[in-house]
Amino acid sequence: MSRVRRNWWRLLLVSALGSVPLAPPAGADTTVAPIVTSQEASVQLTDTRAVWHFSVGHTQPGDRASLTLYRHAMSMTDIDNVVAGNFRGTILDQQRGIDMNCAGGRVGVRLFTTPTTVPVTCADVNDVALSAHCDGDACNGVYPVELSIVRGAHSYQRWMLMTLTTTATATPLHVAWVVSATATRADDIARTTAALTAIASSQPYAVAVSDTSLMNAYVQQGRSTYGAAITRATSGHVHSLVEIAPSNVDAATLFAYQLPADAAQQFTFFSRIARLVGVTRAASPPLLFTDTPHRGELSYLSTQGYRHVVIPDTSLSSPTAATQTEGAPFSVQQGGSVLALTATDLTTHISTATIEPARRAALIVGALSFIHFEHPYWKDAPTVVAITPATAGGDFLHLVAQDVSRSSIIQLTSLEKAFGTTTTGANGVPSRRELLWRDASSFTPSELGQLTSLSSADSALASTVSSRDLLTNFTYTRMIAERVATDRHGWLLTAKNELIRQLNQTRVDESPIILTSRVSTIPVTIINRTPGTSTVVVHFSGKHLAIHTWPTMTISLSQPTTVLHIPIALLNGSVGNVDVTVLSGDQHLVLAHATIRVNYATVSTVGFILTFGALAIILIWWLRSWRRAGRGRHGRTA
Repeated sequence: MSRVRRNWWRLLLVSALGSVPLAPPAGADTTVAPIVTSQEASVQLTDTRAVWHFSVGHTQPGDRASLTLYRHAMSMTDIDNVVAGNFRGTILDQQRGIDMNCAGGRVGVRLFTTPTTVPVTCADVNDVALSAHCDGDACNGVYPVELSIVRGAHSYQRWMLMTLTTTATATPLHVAWVVSATATRADDIARTTAALTAIASSQPYAVAVSDTSLMNAYVQQGRSTYGAAITRATSGHVHSLVEIAPSNVDAATLFAYQLPADAAQQFTFFSRIARLVGVTRAASPPLLFTDTPHRGELSYLSTQGYRHVVIPDTSLSSPTAATQTEGAPFSVQQGGSVLALTATDLTTHISTATIEPARRAALIVGALSFIHFEHPYWKDAPTVVAITPATAGGDFLHLVAQDVSRSSIIQLTSLEKAFGTTTTGANGVPSRRELLWRDASSFTPSELGQLTSLSSADSALASTVSSRDLLTNFTYTRMIAERVATDRHGWLLTAKNELIRQLNQTRVDESPIILTSRVSTIPVTIINRTPGTSTVVVHFSGKHLAIHTWPTMTISLSQPTTVLHIPIALLNGSVGNVDVTVLSGDQHLVLAHATIRVNYATVSTVGFILTFGALAIILIWWLRSWRRAGRGRHGRTA
């Protein structure tokens, strides 16, 4: 207690400090940074002038900005540097002293082909003049624009892309827009659901979904709004649902290792889990790869009926200077009859960047427009697959659809139609780009043995239960063990535990049975906790007894308990055993086994006489003992 009294002032000081708000360190910026709330992605040059608009939010009184227009991009590296915020190029024009608090941060930029002086005004909108220093078709291009806002001692840079075209435009670039839904965590699944719900576009697009995402939604939410959102987003006649190929799966190797059913199941599991989640629309033929295919995998898919695939552009070798990087579909050496398109990775990179939605959407349109300007005189319009993740948000996806629809040099096309154009060549775009196959997966003999055993068990259970939906968790964990390159041991263990859990749903009651006759009927009770109906094969065998029925019978377990009345005859002695084995529908997997002890306990006439005689003797002895005890007590009392 004395120590508490001694330190009371310290406690008081700590409490006082805790109630005082801490001041930010000197020089710390406690204000909200300005953001680009809207931006036009494209502008068309009419005569010698065009007007381009953008708006900035979170502005404050005193904010002053400068706007710098750079020469149009010359390579994809320029576009990438703009996205990364470290572009350095030739300055065409610059305006300083722009009041960002004027007109709510809205800025109108008047673009001229020749140097023109227009004062920066502040009426309804900031009126900024910039000169592109170009003439006619030479003005066509994607221009980096740097917005620099100064607020006191702080400076904020916002890079934008502006697509400038003249009235004479070439053949539009064909873009197959794909929204990928690959979320696996609960919060990402919720964001994806909201984003898919927010898509409202009459333009064609595809929603690409992975079975991993569907499985996680099924485990976390069951028949959820996730499946409904996917169905709603793909309900229009110009929209489609496509399957994302299982990540890291090597179907060709599984097939070569005598696991053909597993190889096929890796690609059919998608439709199975999609139905469970509530997706009512069937997937379209194109198959989307998020990683480089394994060697021989496309040939295997060709034998399974797959004809069209989309692979990352990084799956191809670097293009030479004279090679176009995007284009029509191409055939793949060692790919059978499969045609491939490459997905540009830059759109995915922009989509996942920490940039406000309006600016990100305009950056994507700028990147796609630059592909058009790389080869503006193509005889046939090239086709580009642009992938944007749904986790980027519904506002962003809506803006992308809006900006693309407004572009005069981009035309959205369905992913299926993208494969209808003329094939460029074999193994390249054109053929000078080689596909960089991934090496085949490797399985140890022990892993192969375990995978084979688990695959056989899965097939056996499929022949037993009325619906494979009940086996989804087991099938999925087994399939992941075939896909992963690391921790395969852990996934194999998970699959084994899931199999044990499934087997534990069925058991035979082992309670002993007592016969009152050497020939009788015994009840055999089978307990089955699997929902639905299970078709099993029950096998009987006996020791010291004969079974007066067919030793094997096929039955349906539709109730939690099923009682079978089996006629038997005890051959000799008073004890016998009945072995009951419950097998899967194909009789390849033991679901349950039990040994039931049968006792013969009939009572003869001699037994009755001996039993009642013994009871009579005990009763007489007890009565005599009781009478003697009574007389002894009376004698002592007297």
